[in-house]
Amino acid sequence: MKMVATFHDRLFSGIKRERSQIFYQALAFAPRVLLHCASAAALIGLTSGCVAETRYEEARSAGQVEMGARQLAEQRLHAAETRLAALETELKARDQKLSANEETISQAELDSSVLGKERDEATQLVEQLRSELARVGGDLRTFSEQKESLEHALSAAEAKKKQLERADVETATLVRMTRDLSAVLGDGVLSGELALDIKDGMVVLRVPREKLFSEDKTVRNDSALGALARVLEHYPQSALSLSESGKSATGQSDLAAVSAALGQRGVAPARIQSVASSDGKATDTDAELEFALAPNSAASPDSSGPSAPQASPSERAAL
Repeated sequence: MKMVATFHDRLFSGIKRERSQIFYQALAFAPRVLLHCASAAALIGLTSGCVAETRYEEARSAGQVEMGARQLAEQRLHAAETRLAALETELKARDQKLSANEETISQAELDSSVLGKERDEATQLVEQLRSELARVGGDLRTFSEQKESLEHALSAAEAKKKQLERADVETATLVRMTRDLSAVLGDGVLSGELALDIKDGMVVLRVPREKLFSEDKTVRNDSALGALARVLEHYPQSALSLSESGKSATGQSDLAAVSAALGQRGVAPARIQSVASSDGKATDTDAELEFALAPNSAASPDSSGPSAPQASPSERAAL
């Protein structure tokens, strides 16, 4: 702004200086022209008839010179005015351009101020969102830990539930198997000749050797093996483990003979497992065989579904 004002001052001072010079030159020439004109008129009036031709020519030449100087002054004045008008036009255009630049600068400053405020607001919003994100992240970690803990607890509870359900099914199966064996064996259990018990999740039947074998060492037809075969047929997924305590009179194991007899009664050999005989010190009279029935997968709650209800041996006997 200071540079523009200085330029304006210099421009106007130059224009004023040129106008003053032209004006002073015009004033300087005017007296001469008037003086020469007056002299010529006086000479013409006094010596109208006797003016020499040479003096007339000199006067005319002087007037022409003065007239040329005046015309030159007028031309210079016109040129100066034209230049002044052009400078004024240029100055006006520069003023307009300067005003436009000032408006542009003002608008740019306003836009910069608005952008600065928006930037500050955006910075505050970002900081606020970061704070909220950190808080939410902490809550999510807490929720994740709680969720993981609850999932572990739920898994443990479900496993416990399945275990209890399996135990309930196994218990119910064991109870039914015990009931069916008791019903089929009848008086043998009530009289105490046959021992029926539940041990380690299995139904255990202990039968004295003399109740299974006749005097010729063959399996008796009326032994408890028939009852076992009927119960095993009713529970097709159960398994049977055989073991014996004491030694037979011949010193040979009776498990092979019992397994063969059960096979003849329809029990698949794959369902029968023979266990090594216990180191018994019993005599031939107190030797006994132990039959352990395990429910196996029939007692598992994860099976495809409950099998169709079948009439137990005791129910069929009642029918």
